[in-house]
Amino acid sequence: HYEPVEFVSPTPNCHATQVSFNDVADYCNWLSDQEGIPKGQWVYETNGDGDVSRGTRIKANAHELAGYRLPSGLEWEIACGWEYEGSYGFGEPISLLERYSEYLKNSSGPALAVESLLPNALGVFDMHGNCWEWTGSKGREDNMQARGGALYNDAYRVEGRATNGRSRITENGDPYFSFRPCRTYRISSMP
Repeated sequence: HYEPVEFVSPTPNCHATQVSFNDVADYCNWLSDQEGIPKGQWVYETNGDGDVSRGTRIKANAHELAGYRLPSGLEWEIACGWEYEGSYGFGEPISLLERYSEYLKNSSGPALAVESLLPNALGVFDMHGNCWEWTGSKGREDNMQARGGALYNDAYRVEGRATNGRSRITENGDPYFSFRPCRTYRISSMP
């Protein structure tokens, strides 16, 4: 359970913020445990005490496991709608951005509650702006990468493209970083 940082996420309906990559990995393992997913199917390796702390490692076969995890940078971009025409998951023109994203032009301070604005063409909310989202992909200097931009970014920084990702040290939390857990589903295992 993570408390919101009041000046960014003032209510429980906002993104969970001030979370490091290690916090998120620990949370994903906790979600997997809560759903009864066997430990062998968890994505993040823990130390001998079961703790995900410094040096969090993602198992090599993460995309084959049933446990909760962060989307890869590419998976995040697909959910964002990067393959659609234009720079954003809803397409163009840029004048529509404030209907889908809280960013520098329309932000009045703290992040909006989740799902306050319109979803993209795939029905996914809050892909641009609001808070950066951790991904399971590595960026510069082996740091983990985030996508999406934050409420203090201009329109260019909240595009859904890989070139606009941000690389951060995994142990540091940040009031403008959040996450979006996902899982791998096999077609044969779907109802």
